[in-house]
Amino acid sequence: MLKKLGFALLLLCTLATNSGISFASSIITQIDISETAIDYAVYVPQSDGNFHNGLLLAYKSDGTITYYNTQGKKAFTLPSEIKPVSDFHDQRAMVVNTKTKLIGFINTKGVLAVPCVYTGGGYFSEGVAYVSNLKEHMLIDRTGKIVSRFTTPYGSEYSFINGLAVAYAPKTGEMGFINTSGELAIPYEYTYARSFSEELALVQNKKGMYGYIDSKGKSVIPFKYKSGTDFSEGLAGVQNSKGKWGFIDEKGKTILAFKYDNVSNFSEGLAIVYNDQGEIGYINKKGKLVIGYRKYVRAFPFKEGIALVGIEDKTDVQGKYGYMDRQGKMLTKFEFTVQSSSSFDNGYAVGLIAQGKGFILTKRTTPVTTSPDQTQVDSSAAYLTYSNKDLGFSLELPTSWENKYSIKEIDNYVAFLHTESKLKTKAQGELFVIIRYPGKMTNEQVLLGGGGMRSLVFTTDKYSYVVATPTGVEYSDETEDDYRKMFADIPWILRTVKNIADC
Repeated sequence: MLKKLGFALLLLCTLATNSGISFASSIITQIDISETAIDYAVYVPQSDGNFHNGLLLAYKSDGTITYYNTQGKKAFTLPSEIKPVSDFHDQRAMVVNTKTKLIGFINTKGVLAVPCVYTGGGYFSEGVAYVSNLKEHMLIDRTGKIVSRFTTPYGSEYSFINGLAVAYAPKTGEMGFINTSGELAIPYEYTYARSFSEELALVQNKKGMYGYIDSKGKSVIPFKYKSGTDFSEGLAGVQNSKGKWGFIDEKGKTILAFKYDNVSNFSEGLAIVYNDQGEIGYINKKGKLVIGYRKYVRAFPFKEGIALVGIEDKTDVQGKYGYMDRQGKMLTKFEFTVQSSSSFDNGYAVGLIAQGKGFILTKRTTPVTTSPDQTQVDSSAAYLTYSNKDLGFSLELPTSWENKYSIKEIDNYVAFLHTESKLKTKAQGELFVIIRYPGKMTNEQVLLGGGGMRSLVFTTDKYSYVVATPTGVEYSDETEDDYRKMFADIPWILRTVKNIADC
């Protein structure tokens, strides 16, 4: 084994390029629930109940409004006359001066970034926000500098995507799109329109049919659907004339057949689908049911590898909710209400047990330590024991893995591969990888040290051990089932990791 430790970071980048593997964080996902509750309810309708820029807007039981940080503490104290109005967007949140009734914007430290001098306004998107006074309508940047002035006010939320925002005709209610110069870029001719997503917008014509247009207003996908979703990850859900849902690509080609009663957008490679029994499952982009149909009362898209799902409960007509991983395993109990429980944002969410009683949820990933170049099998045990004396750690594998894995080792890079995927197909078959770096690193340094997300396993006085898992597809249709079974064993493997050398 070569000891080119000084080039370990460069080595990781080189290997990722050569193998076509992109690296992600560890395999086990857990949720830590704060020990102390926070006084919390969603401040409706101004907030969506999620963390934004690491801050959570909260309506407290005494009627006051505040921002919590990710530790559940009050993030900052605003002057007594300044009251929060919105979530943070682009690191800016709207506030109102209760004495003058004028609005402005604060930064994430609670300092006024734009003074309270406007009679009205909207949220920041793509670096601009709408504001108005008694005489003018404007877009400003995050410093308060005027970007453009409107000669005509629009009926719009001024939420810009691709430089365009949905706008309403003042008399007819028909919908079009304005640009950041305050011009009507796409005329009022639709009875319904959604914001642009992946260069296309869902719109409804006067006959009640849905299609998609581009940023110039050109019809790209014909008006032939009863309904549709935004494009996400290259696909959009659409409903045909028979009421069934399927998925199309950006050229309008049917990719997944029309057989579902309802669908959601794809998020992190999975989409929610409903069958004709009202059950909910999750499919991948090949249409394979990855998480089987269950009697959820409601389900939400995956965010950061975690989805909120609910089941029926006699004490709550809307059900009780919990958090689930991508394998369908519950990470929490079904104990949260849907009204104020959120999706994860940068590793944090909030779960509401009862009105005014919320808990901060923290996503925690437990990395793998994986091994060996000097393999030792204990045939008398119900597992395979691996030890790598050169790298200084060991772990155990289920006996079901015997004759199904192979090892790739280069310098201080060790990878486990699914043999069948590697040999029978063009897929890489990567299961997980361990890299040893010189020096003691923090998890923050690991995350900043290369592409994708990676996690720190453990450190010694001289070395840091980092785990990476592939985000790309590492199996073929032929080998997917076996690969997934082995992948599902990894949480157990993680619990067996041991440091076997004083490095």
